[in-house]
Amino acid sequence: MAQAYGENLKQALDTLRTHKMRSGLTVFGVVLGVSVIMLVAGLINGFDQTIQEQIKQFGSDTAFISRLSSRSISSFTRNHS
Repeated sequence: MAQAYGENLKQALDTLRTHKMRSGLTVFGVVLGVSVIMLVAGLINGFDQTIQEQIKQFGSDTAFISRLSSRSISSFTRNHS
C-alpha cells in the first residue's frame, strides 16, 4: 500500500514538472481567487462598520421616517400577500 502512495506522488511530481505553465497558471488562479474573496470580505466588513458608526452618531432617540409612493405600496402588498 505504501508503495502505491509513493508511486502516485512520483507521478504527480513528474506531471507538475512536465506541465509547468499549466501548474503555474493554476496556482496563479487560486491565489488570485482567494485574494479577491478576502478583499471583498474586508470591504464589506469596513462598509458595515462605517454605516453602524454613522447610525450610532444620530443617537438612540432618533427615528427615521420615509414616505412611500402609492406605486411602491401597491407592489409591496401584491408581493407579500
